[in-house]
Amino acid sequence: MKAAREKGKEVVIQVDGSCVNNAAEGTPVMAGYAFVVLEKDSRKEMGHCAKKMMPKHYPATETRCEMLAILSALHWIKKNPHVIAHIESDSESTVNGILGKAKRKQNRDLWQPMERLFEELGHRVSDISFVRRDVNTVADAYAREVAHALFVGAGHREEVVV
Repeated sequence: MKAAREKGKEVVIQVDGSCVNNAAEGTPVMAGYAFVVLEKDSRKEMGHCAKKMMPKHYPATETRCEMLAILSALHWIKKNPHVIAHIESDSESTVNGILGKAKRKQNRDLWQPMERLFEELGHRVSDISFVRRDVNTVADAYAREVAHALFVGAGHREEVVV
């Protein structure tokens, strides 16, 4: 008889990206992305990770920032093998691209590693879903904060511990 596999800790990870001035000609684009880990039942914040988008990821768009937030969350899930996550995003086009409901024409350099990570993590990502912007306010606030920052200090570099 096989031993029962221990169930992982279930969490919700909300992701968001922020891109400021990407449509304004002659102004510098500022971009960032974040994810927030929440307890599944209480929705209490357990931690977050927010990053200023580096120039290698430009030209920045809202979709690109959202995709980087999801990739960052997937890498965090990979580092935390005891976690089973439900990912929530307020980018309907990105979620639909992941679910195969929309074409993935742009950002091929991000879609390919995302596809590999979803395959690798398999059962560790229980679902990904679209949520309204008003449900995703905490991740949005962190993403906007780092997008506007000139320098991101150690407070946003800490890894989430669950």
